[in-house]
Amino acid sequence: MSLKKEQAGKGKKTSRSTAAATRGTRELPQKAKTKASAGGGSAEAKTASSKPINKSVSAPPAAARKTTRKRKAKKKKPSVLKKIFNTIIILCCLFLIWCGYLVWLMNNSSSPQMEHADAGIILGAALWRDQPSPALRERLVKAVELYEAGKVNYLVLSGGTGGLLSTISEAEGMRNFLIDKGIPEDKLLLESKSVNTFQNVRFSQTVMQEHGIKSSIIITHDYHLPRAMEIASYLKLESVQGASVHSKVLNPVYNQAREILALTKWKLEWLLLNIGILSPESIK
Repeated sequence: MSLKKEQAGKGKKTSRSTAAATRGTRELPQKAKTKASAGGGSAEAKTASSKPINKSVSAPPAAARKTTRKRKAKKKKPSVLKKIFNTIIILCCLFLIWCGYLVWLMNNSSSPQMEHADAGIILGAALWRDQPSPALRERLVKAVELYEAGKVNYLVLSGGTGGLLSTISEAEGMRNFLIDKGIPEDKLLLESKSVNTFQNVRFSQTVMQEHGIKSSIIITHDYHLPRAMEIASYLKLESVQGASVHSKVLNPVYNQAREILALTKWKLEWLLLNIGILSPESIK
């Protein structure tokens, strides 16, 4: 009996130890899985922590975007007043450049070396009580110098209406002055119909053609000569030169400012003549 009990106890112990071993064998893979999962989790955590964090902000609503665009457009587009102001500044700069060019032209227009010509054309100016004004006297003195130096054979005197309290034409007043200076009357050719510079040159051209005169020298003040020479070029005056007089009696600022306007007007007339809107007869 006692032997059987001992054998039975040993069998129970053996079965218990076998069951415990079996449970231990089963628990080992589970612990390994748990550790693996824990290790994998930490690796994923490390990978996640190494990745940059995306801090993207949600896009603003459509109304906010439109407002932002409008503000940017207002900043980019200058106001109407600013555009007008900029345009005025540009026009003023262009006008100053133009005036500077014309002033330079007025002071660099005379022919450097005067060659002999058939006639000198004196462009008229005002008479004072049938006598040449101080400005016209300066032109006439220049003409006398050219004639006495043998530079011209004839003098064409161009000028219509006499001027202040005058009863004769500018051409007649110039003739009287030149005869008193010793110029033979048969060397003086009168043109007494013109009332402006364009007509001075145009009508003098007709007088020259009537007398078979081919070459000429236009005699006037330095500020006036560029316009006269351009008119002569337009009218195709043959072999024309320019002899300028620098005035000692005229106000240079006033006369040059006035001539700037006159020369600008001529440039416009020249354009209209060339495109056929104006004719030479219409310039009065």
